[in-house]
Amino acid sequence: IRFDYSDKEDMFDSHSYAKGGRILHMLRHYLGDDAFFNGLKLYLNQNAFQTVEIHQLRIAMEEVCGQDLNWFFNQWFLASGHPLLAVDYVVENNKLIVKLEQIQDHQTTPVYRLPMAIDVYQDGQAVRHLIDMQDKVQSFEFDFNGTLTNVVVDAEHMLLAEIFDEKPKQWWLNQLDAPLYMDQKIALQNMDSLLMGQAIAKALTNDYWGVRSMAISSAIKNKIADKETIQLISKIAESDNKTKVRAKAIDYLAQLANNQDYLALFEQNTKHMSYAISGASLSALSLIDPAKSLEIADSLLSTAKNAQEKSIKTVYANHGGADKMDYFVNLLETESNYALFSTTGLYVDFLKNQELSTTIKGMDALEKLSVEATSWMVWVSERLLQEMKVYFEAELKNQNDKEVKNQIKAQVERINGLLSL
Repeated sequence: IRFDYSDKEDMFDSHSYAKGGRILHMLRHYLGDDAFFNGLKLYLNQNAFQTVEIHQLRIAMEEVCGQDLNWFFNQWFLASGHPLLAVDYVVENNKLIVKLEQIQDHQTTPVYRLPMAIDVYQDGQAVRHLIDMQDKVQSFEFDFNGTLTNVVVDAEHMLLAEIFDEKPKQWWLNQLDAPLYMDQKIALQNMDSLLMGQAIAKALTNDYWGVRSMAISSAIKNKIADKETIQLISKIAESDNKTKVRAKAIDYLAQLANNQDYLALFEQNTKHMSYAISGASLSALSLIDPAKSLEIADSLLSTAKNAQEKSIKTVYANHGGADKMDYFVNLLETESNYALFSTTGLYVDFLKNQELSTTIKGMDALEKLSVEATSWMVWVSERLLQEMKVYFEAELKNQNDKEVKNQIKAQVERINGLLSL
């Protein structure tokens, strides 16, 4: 929480919303649902139609739960930063030592009190231990029986912290059998490159669609293209019961070197009733047959929504001709918020892909957008103008025709004038 806002609008940032929400979620987990929601009810009833500060919330929660919560509110709401937690392990006979160290800058960030759960997996079965870390460095010792197959620190993934976990490579692979989505997400993020293919293949068969989708994203990011992965993802693209996962699988197939092998699949699925699948298929098709993708985009335009509409915009931006100018100009005049943000970038891509005369003509709409911009669109329009300036300056270096060079110079001067407003 800060008290030095220069403008009231600055209060509505990611600290107020995203971080604030995560902290409240931690408080809910620590207190339990009954105490948390009863505390919120008391807070709202006691302070209805009044201005409040964070202390009123703390006092209401304390009254309900009967605990001193100064430590929680001071470190999470009133202090800056967040904990950076380094984790290391020592295994001796049937004893496990988990060493935790808070490595954040302690000149600007406090040493946090961190209640958490640690799951110790013995022969694949989890045994939960509850700990309360209160010092900069602490070690916790646990007995175990059988084979130690994994350890998950902050087992419920509640802490608003960066955790640097030095567990063995095999433990990360074993973590794909853990019960929570976050278990598997963190495991894939930390997977050793030598085990990545095996991990992705395992995650692709997970019952939860979110894990399958995440596995495909990991395959794309890590350029995993072995025979087993391709076969599994091809099957998902054809028949997965979750449309978003099928769309992600089509994205994967589209970036393969042999993507033309899936041309029939892409073209067929542009007509799919799912906007996600149709949009992904249209984008994939455009990489192989731009002319066909333009033809299909035109046929879908009147009823397009969501991912399908976004793909049409992208196809027009990358492959459309001057006849698509009116389409983009109309969107610039009618869209708002995130849709407008996305469209403005695609419009600049469209302009850079046109003949110079069309590009210059299209600058009128960009100038109008810049002059009329308010709030965050001021920053967006400045960024787009800078991008067009770089484009025109590059074109200037490649031109020998004096008249054309003068036209380009005029556009650079035009942009400089807009940027100086």
